[in-house]
Amino acid sequence: MTPKIAAHTLGCKVNQYDTEQILKTFQQAGFEIIDFCHQADIYLINTCAVTQVAEHKSRQFVAKAKKTNPLAKIIITGCAVKFNKNKKSNSDLVEIVEDQSSIESLKAKQLFAEICKQKDYANNNKTFFKDSTTTTNRVRRFLVIQRGCEQFCSYCVIPYLRGRYFSNPLSEIVSEAKYLIEKENTKEIILTGINLGSYGIDLQQDNKIRLTNVVEKIAKIDENFRIRLSSIEPQYWDDDLLKSIKNNPKVCNHFHIPIQSASENVLKLMNRPTTLATTKKNIESIYNHFPDAAITADIIVGFPGETDSDFNKTYSFLEKLSFAKLHIFKFSQRSGTKAEKLPNKIKTPIIKQRADQLQKLNQKLTEEYQGKFVNKKLTVLWEQYNPKTKQLNGLSDNYLRFFKNGNKNEIGSFEEMIWQ
Repeated sequence: MTPKIAAHTLGCKVNQYDTEQILKTFQQAGFEIIDFCHQADIYLINTCAVTQVAEHKSRQFVAKAKKTNPLAKIIITGCAVKFNKNKKSNSDLVEIVEDQSSIESLKAKQLFAEICKQKDYANNNKTFFKDSTTTTNRVRRFLVIQRGCEQFCSYCVIPYLRGRYFSNPLSEIVSEAKYLIEKENTKEIILTGINLGSYGIDLQQDNKIRLTNVVEKIAKIDENFRIRLSSIEPQYWDDDLLKSIKNNPKVCNHFHIPIQSASENVLKLMNRPTTLATTKKNIESIYNHFPDAAITADIIVGFPGETDSDFNKTYSFLEKLSFAKLHIFKFSQRSGTKAEKLPNKIKTPIIKQRADQLQKLNQKLTEEYQGKFVNKKLTVLWEQYNPKTKQLNGLSDNYLRFFKNGNKNEIGSFEEMIWQ
């Protein structure tokens, strides 16, 4: 019987990338990848520690795996493991893996294959994982080009967990993208990283290499595909980056920016590495270069010290700049961060009230943005097919979701559709 592995990922796109790499290694070793809710021989939980809620969910999935198959081998990796690295497993069946960067040896693959074949779950030899390329599906694929963060925002533990900036060599990135596009028929490359905009800062070169160089090099691959940029901090959306992608038809018209707050007071408390003036200037510059851009943003409400005036400034800022969508996060105190010790904590009912106000604004802004494209043609990449409804769904380059009746063979194709 073929050994089976199931995985669940919490957290960011980089975690998703890592999980897919791990699964790819197991698949190459002869494992069948199945859904997490089914009975597997090995369960992988790639954890997140950004918030206490995320860490709690990580523990819930470990418990769920144990309940589904009490004899299964459970592998726990990711940020929550690093955050709680001194804690010991309370079960011989649970494997704590701190370093995701080393599971690729044939010996490791043979070990796990042997565990599943012989059902020798008592063997607790430590095994590790290695990075490589991954997928969200066969059509759209993440390509992690950068790791690490050195911003040290007061609410965040990521710099302590992910370490210093590390940029993959440009030649390796281009080679990997070329393989995905030419050999695996990928139609959308999603460039991502822990702090994507910082790409190249750590590279010791005579000539500076930055994210613009990555985009330009990948875009020269002579195939029909597109490039999407994932979240980039406000300070990196400068004219150099915008000018380099303005006339590049392969770059998606979608820009995601973690703004977090539009109050100078709160930004200082958050220890954010930019000013509101820079954020506003760069967003306006995006609109100047891309009038129909879908600009989406992350916002934290209820940060310690956020007054009614601070919140109103954020609300007004978001409303005036006509964002396409807002991702709203209620402040969640994280142990081990500077924000934990800040005074003037905001009461939960006030945080909820402010979040509800922003959700209503978000709905209004989304409707207004989508309304600009009614009866207009947009190019859609079909990425998924539902055999029950016989419907395809896919995204335009400016992140509008389309549906149509179709068939599975259309997955991976581009089509002009009218937004209604």
